[in-house]
Amino acid sequence: METVEQIQEEAVVLKEKCRSLKIVDELSRKAKESYGLQAKKNIDRLKALLKPKKDFHHAKHKKMCELEKKLCKPHEEILKEIKKEVNEYAREQEKLQREAARKAEEAARKAQEEQRLAQAKEAARMGGNEAAEAILNAPLPAVSIQPQKVKRFKGSRTTYFGEVTDLKELMQAALENDTLMSYIEPNQKAIDATIRGCSGQVKIPGVTVRTKE
Repeated sequence: METVEQIQEEAVVLKEKCRSLKIVDELSRKAKESYGLQAKKNIDRLKALLKPKKDFHHAKHKKMCELEKKLCKPHEEILKEIKKEVNEYAREQEKLQREAARKAEEAARKAQEEQRLAQAKEAARMGGNEAAEAILNAPLPAVSIQPQKVKRFKGSRTTYFGEVTDLKELMQAALENDTLMSYIEPNQKAIDATIRGCSGQVKIPGVTVRTKE
């Protein structure tokens, strides 16, 4: 039974042959191409050797993820209940704070009105009727009192997400492992636009051109 080490040793020899052979005629070209075919075969041999281990580790990883999810579930339920209760309390406090801010604004505006009226009366008493009228007609400064912020419970759970950093690698892995195909979604709009733009006279690998009335 062949091993990975044996195939890697063949790669060393094959690489040396490729470097030493220069294409100068048809015969050397064919020889060079044969080395390329051998390299492709070596790749297939390596993938076939590594596939059982890859499948084993993939299954093991999946099993551990399921176990982790099962073990964390009761703790997440506790966290969810606490978050719900604390946030309900926070919403009630926010409502109270908004009402307190509204009343404070009303009191501030009332105080402004009383102060303006007192100033106008004083101006009128001093014989300045026009000044008193101007004071009464002058716009009051805007009053805006923001309610105090109430902290909500965010919990300590970390949100995980995936970022595709090497699409080619993902596609290659999906070709070898059907379970990964669900992570690759064709851009149907782009495909349809290309086919329509070429009136159906275009070939896209893996895509069949169809028509409908």
